[in-house]
Amino acid sequence: MKLRAILAIFLYGTITSASALEVLGGVSGRYEKSNNILQVSDGPQSEDMLVPRVDLTLVEETGRVRGSGALYFENVDYRNNILQDQQQYGLTTAWVGDVVENRLRWMFEDSASRRLLDARDTDISSNRTDQNLLSTGPELNFSANSRDELLLSARYGHSWYGDEVSFDSERYIGRAALRHRLSEVSAIGVHYEMTRTHYLEGDVYDYDRDEVAAFISRVLARSEIRFEAGYNRVMPESGERFGGVLANVSWRQQWRQNFHTRLRGDWRLTDAGQEAISNAIDGGVDIDLIVTNDVYELKTVGISSGWNGRVWRGDLFVRAEQQDYDLQLLDQNIVAAEIGLQREISQKTVFNVFFDASRRKFLDDGRIDDDYAVNARVNRIFSNLFFGAVGARQIERRSSVTSADFDETVVYVEFGLRGSLLARERGRELRYGGQRVN
Repeated sequence: MKLRAILAIFLYGTITSASALEVLGGVSGRYEKSNNILQVSDGPQSEDMLVPRVDLTLVEETGRVRGSGALYFENVDYRNNILQDQQQYGLTTAWVGDVVENRLRWMFEDSASRRLLDARDTDISSNRTDQNLLSTGPELNFSANSRDELLLSARYGHSWYGDEVSFDSERYIGRAALRHRLSEVSAIGVHYEMTRTHYLEGDVYDYDRDEVAAFISRVLARSEIRFEAGYNRVMPESGERFGGVLANVSWRQQWRQNFHTRLRGDWRLTDAGQEAISNAIDGGVDIDLIVTNDVYELKTVGISSGWNGRVWRGDLFVRAEQQDYDLQLLDQNIVAAEIGLQREISQKTVFNVFFDASRRKFLDDGRIDDDYAVNARVNRIFSNLFFGAVGARQIERRSSVTSADFDETVVYVEFGLRGSLLARERGRELRYGGQRVN
């Protein structure tokens, strides 16, 4: 299994090279009961599940190898056999290693999980497939003086979608960037990037993509802002040519030590393989993509904010995007939000609640899906070794296609090693902040 190979490389490279590696992990077991396991509008069926789980989170912030990774694996045993037993897993990791300090670095990013095949269908095992998205390669830095630098980089990417989809591909990326420092806080620059995407199976056309853009950035003690604008185009082997605007803006403000806000906007030509790994690594709302080989124009705006008080902690993400596909009738608008709240009831008891909402409108057939999910949970620390938890989640879909409507309520209890809980909480912090460690 390719996940095992990726994980082995990931563990070997971090544990053998890191100087102060933070390791959190453990095992747990969960019992769940669902009142509508097939997520259907008529004839719901109840199901009992036993779910053993493993969690592991690694973080390294100093030394020649820096980065972070979060992994979980669980086996879902459907006791009434309404669905076939399945494995769920997720690996999200991003690392950078200094081959030659201040000159040559090696980047490694990977996201692996069982994700949805089609966001229009219900989230059950038959609508999920193994997906692994890898990006790795060197970065070479030349600095003629303290104000100017040239950055050359190359990336190899691999997108794998299991046996159900014939869109596996390899991606080869070359990039050159010039940067000039105007002052201690401001810089300007320009870059050129060329990508070759090669599909490994099926009757799918390969394509080339290139882009050129200029940027300006300003970094102060409590705020950062960056503007980028240019042009990108896609050239499939079938002969079509697609081109358009490339624009990006990002702004981050640290209002106080425990309160920040981040705004991002993006407009470019892209594809599902590139966006899936960007969503996993960059944090924020993780929108399920429709697995396709088509290229699309993506316009997206997102805002995130986090606050950490003495008793309460809160995180907010809002994202809106428009996907305009070049060939397939999959054009859609999406608005999604995620809110996470945590309250420390006592030193050993913590209450968590997570709320997710999204609206997805398919422009070609007019279908609209509104999805909601609420997950409330109380964690109790019994000792330095063990924890327990009780919780419930409510999932709903309201669709213009009435047969797609459903409600599902799940209640659960869990018991396990405390390291499993700590690993999950640290992994959530990494996702909320973006997976990369600088």
